[in-house]
Amino acid sequence: MHKSERSKLRALSDIASIDITLEFDKILQNILEITCETMNANYGTIMLADESSNDLRIVASYRLGQDYAERVHEAAKKAGVPLTSSPSGTVLKTGKYYIVQDVYKEPKGKIWLHLSKELGFSSIIFTPMKRGLKVIGLLNIYWTDTHEFPDEEIDFVTIAASQATSVVQNARICCRLKNNIQELKEYKEHLEEKIHEAHTELFDSERYLRAVIDSSLDGIAVVNDQGIFEFGNDSFFNIIGWTRDELIGQYFMKVIPEDTKELILGHWQSIQNLNDPGGLHEVKIKTGSGEIRCLHVSTSLTEIRGKKKVIASILDISEKKKLEISLKESEARYRELFENAIDAIFTQDLEGRILTMNNAGLKIIGCTMDEVTGSHFSKWIAPDSHKKCQEILTRSLSGEVITKPTMIEMICINGERKWVEYTIRLIKEGDRITGIHGTGRDVTENKRLKQELKESNKQLKLLWYLIVGTRGGNTRALILKHLIDKPHNANQLADALNMDYKTVRHHLDVLVKNGIITKEKSNGYTTVYFPSKTIEANLNEFNQELNSKEIISKKLLYH
Repeated sequence: MHKSERSKLRALSDIASIDITLEFDKILQNILEITCETMNANYGTIMLADESSNDLRIVASYRLGQDYAERVHEAAKKAGVPLTSSPSGTVLKTGKYYIVQDVYKEPKGKIWLHLSKELGFSSIIFTPMKRGLKVIGLLNIYWTDTHEFPDEEIDFVTIAASQATSVVQNARICCRLKNNIQELKEYKEHLEEKIHEAHTELFDSERYLRAVIDSSLDGIAVVNDQGIFEFGNDSFFNIIGWTRDELIGQYFMKVIPEDTKELILGHWQSIQNLNDPGGLHEVKIKTGSGEIRCLHVSTSLTEIRGKKKVIASILDISEKKKLEISLKESEARYRELFENAIDAIFTQDLEGRILTMNNAGLKIIGCTMDEVTGSHFSKWIAPDSHKKCQEILTRSLSGEVITKPTMIEMICINGERKWVEYTIRLIKEGDRITGIHGTGRDVTENKRLKQELKESNKQLKLLWYLIVGTRGGNTRALILKHLIDKPHNANQLADALNMDYKTVRHHLDVLVKNGIITKEKSNGYTTVYFPSKTIEANLNEFNQELNSKEIISKKLLYH
């Protein structure tokens, strides 16, 4: 056998014989030293892959300086790439060795080229350390000069990497065993101390639990599988209205009123049959004095020394129930007032979404509760009125108290417009504003009547002016008198008044132009004149005005 072959076999044997009880770093150094010296190489590194993330990290180096691994990783971090972007990543992925004959021509090594120049190596072989098909790390050998890689060298480093894999795996197992043995040894040494500590903790825990139970405001009781009271804390007896001597050793149904016994027995059977999840139940009990109280009872089934026990926790809610009943009655009264109020009532959140609205409000806008709930207030308000509402809200949020209603125009679901007197107040929880409460009163009819009255007064003044205040008023009064009796055309009026036709037409045009009379075609060609509806409504008042001023009788429209 050739001398170099014997040397390599000896090296492989030496690697396999490394003492795996040594420190892990020392084992890795021995692998590198044996491999590099056998191959007449200048440097070497071992990289291991993380078992969960599969990231590579240099864990040992040979003759490259203590900070070499740190500098390699720092260069990768500075360049923003992982270490696997080097040839080592290709080996990790493919499971095959990777030869770099000249690092200056290797595209995957440019990030670390400054280290090659500084440390003076030119050739590298990256060899996978494999467990089965999985690559767990790399054995890398470096030469200062460019290097040819004959088959025997590749074969050797491949086998060396395989041997190194076994050594590393065995060393890891040995390390874990050593740690386990040490832990067992320490556990054994301190077992008695731990048992003592456990007893102490148990005693302290029991004492602590007793203190918690005794000081609890909730009542706590223990009942055995026969339903007999075995334990109760002070709060339990205070809440249930019986003394300890009156209940301990007694059947729990002693405290249950007659009208609920059947229901409670059903709960008890469910607990015993594990059909009750131990939820919260509302239970009535009678005290020693016969008073009925309402409790919240929570139960759980447990086993102590092989015997079933029911743990019950109770809370007196008698006052709460009274308050709930009172609140429900109050809410019912409020709801009745709310729904039957004559004025519209609504609430909205601070974003303007409507939350509630009573029947009067729904009637105004002509929609259902489903149609209005969640809609934005602006949907039902005319644009000009929306500005008023925003102004009122801003003033209210600033702290101003506004009591005078604001007139706004509502838009009904069918498009109809209605006028409403609108007021709001802020809804608060403590100092926090949570919403808006508003009321509205439909004043559309009032506003229409006011407008009609305004128009009526305007027409009355105009009529007064045309009859009394201008020339030709007598003639216009006579024309109106005849038209009130019945509609006429111009010719009929001229004959009746014995006047010139053109004069009559002139006065008719004046009266039509000012809305005192109206005209329409009769038989398709003759124009007929008659008083406007507004003027008809005001003629009596006009005559009273004329009479009060002692105007000559021929100006009167009615006799």
